[in-house]
Formats: sequence, structure tokens, C-alpha cells
Amino acid sequence: MKQVYEISLLYDFYGELLTPPQQEIIRMYYFEDLSLGEISEARGASRSAAHDLIRRSVEKLQSYEERLHWIQWFQREQAGIERIRTLVEQARAQVDHPEAMKIVLDQMDQQTRELGLPVGESGREVPDGV
Repeated sequence: MKQVYEISLLYDFYGELLTPPQQEIIRMYYFEDLSLGEISEARGASRSAAHDLIRRSVEKLQSYEERLHWIQWFQREQAGIERIRTLVEQARAQVDHPEAMKIVLDQMDQQTRELGLPVGESGREVPDGV
């Protein structure tokens, strides 16, 4: 199951960079759960040819991530956003305690800076080109 999740992520990010036959075989094997025999019959090729194309297609997807790191970046951003959401909930709970709220807001500011979000002095997003 873990491999299907990983292939699914790779395919979501980089699938359009594969050739149509590579896209088709990844979909058939991982998403439609067809066996090598079913794939080879549908494609009019041997089981070993189907297996080889699957292997090469997965290696291609993995090589894109090794070079581009889009999934790694996406997962880091999602974790940062989750931390900010947690801090927002903590800030809401501290509304009657200004000092505690200031600490939480400072943590939120730090988190947005770590994510590289453009934030001005007022805490509002800075428009592009300013």
C-alpha cells in the first residue's frame, strides 16, 4: 500500500512528463490494479515487456523527484501550514490572555517566515512587486 501511495504522489506531480504509453501502464498497474498478464494482453506485449515498462516508468518518476524535489517541497509546505493552523487555534484560546496570545502570534510569525511567505510589518501579505 505504501508503494501505491508513493507512486500516486509521484504520478500526481510528474505524470504529465511521462510519455502516453508510460502514463497508461502506470494507471493500469497501480490505479486500476491490473495484473501483468492483464496488461500484457491489453497491450499486445509480453509480461516481461510490461514489467520492464512499469519499472522504467517508475524510475523516471523517481528521477524527476530526485532532481526537482516538488513533493518534498509540497510536504514541507503542508506541514508548515498545519503548524500555523494549530497556532491559530492556540491564539483563539488565548484571546483573553494578551501575553500568551503575543507568544503564539510570534510563533505564527516565525512559522510564516520559515515558509517564506511574504509578510509585511502589519502582518498582511505583501503584494508582488512591492
